Amino acid sequence: MTQGVLPRVLPFADRSVAGSLQIVGSSGFVQIGGPDGSGCAADRIAGSVELRADQGGVDLVGNRIGGTLDCAANTPPPGNEGKPNTVTGPRTEQCALL
Repeated sequence: MTQGVLPRVLPFADRSVAGSLQIVGSSGFVQIGGPDGSGCAADRIAGSVELRADQGGVDLVGNRIGGTLDCAANTPPPGNEGKPNTVTGPRTEQCALL
């Protein structure tokens, strides 16, 4: 699991994560995956993704996720910029439609 204190803006694109990714309590914008025109590819995350209590906005854009996608208590709710994510496990709460 990747965890830690996050900067105000966290760009995260064209990466492979062998385990799970958890982003909790970020105060800055978090971008996971590459939006159109950015030149960044989507991410490949082998395990689950948890986005919880983030306050600066989260975009989860066109990624491949091998486990559960769980999102709750984020303000605003996470978005995907119109590029759906491929998720093997269930999508819960705020991420049900991502």
